[in-house]
Amino acid sequence: MTQGSLSEEALRQIRLFRRQYLQLLDAQNLAWPSSETLRSSQAQEWIYEHLFQTDDVSRFLPPERYRLLILKPLMFKIENSIVDPEEDEISDNLMSTLAELMFSPMPDDATAAQQRNWVTYTPLSKDSPSLDKEPELKLLENRAVISGAGTTGLRTWEAALHLSSYLISTPELIASIKGK
Repeated sequence: MTQGSLSEEALRQIRLFRRQYLQLLDAQNLAWPSSETLRSSQAQEWIYEHLFQTDDVSRFLPPERYRLLILKPLMFKIENSIVDPEEDEISDNLMSTLAELMFSPMPDDATAAQQRNWVTYTPLSKDSPSLDKEPELKLLENRAVISGAGTTGLRTWEAALHLSSYLISTPELIASIKGK
């Protein structure tokens, strides 16, 4: 699907949503796209392709439990965004994914809390026109552990994210200290 069929604002909203989703933020902390954006069939397909499609094995998707936790309220928000039931519709791909996740065996809470999952960070920078050009950092983290086994719990700290974003946004600073 081409990004050109979405408005700049809609694309900005769903890209922010994608970044937060891949960071495994809690549902209540996500910046959900507007009703107008969610109503768009192009936006729904973009969300499916970039957040939930499992055909591409090279991707590091969030765990099934998290995907279900986000997809349920997303579908509710899409349903509530519909103005004209004759014209507006919900993506079949998203509906199928929801059905698959609802009937997939999920680990219990205790097991899920101990599992490490892939978390994808995107440095804060100006939006690039292409999703392929956004730098990403993928880490295997345990989101439920603050510290353990003499480590910081295999978690990325917010201050480290801000520092890395600053360093990426100021390449002249890196160049000035290189080799010193």
